[in-house]
Amino acid sequence: MAGGARLKVSGSESSAGIAHPHWFSAAIDAQALFPIIGNPSFFLEGGPGIYWPKGGGSHFGFNLGAGFQLALNAPYRLELGADFHRIPSQNNQFLTLQFGVLFR
Repeated sequence: MAGGARLKVSGSESSAGIAHPHWFSAAIDAQALFPIIGNPSFFLEGGPGIYWPKGGGSHFGFNLGAGFQLALNAPYRLELGADFHRIPSQNNQFLTLQFGVLFR
């Protein structure tokens, strides 16, 4: 098992019937990587963040996520995952899917 921390900045748009369907967020996540036989690694991550709805204001929230990382030629990795976001003061929660390239 390996782990680390990272700053994650994202924008989200939801089609769900929530009060503010457009959110921008910045979070500090802890991430744990669990190697699987072969190349991919499974990960769990989560942490606190600040969420800004389209139109102003800022709110504390958190996210929890899981997914897979696939090593490419060093130093690149592909990541595919899903994050659950919760913003208690706004009674909002939503799920985001992400696909990205990591540079390590």
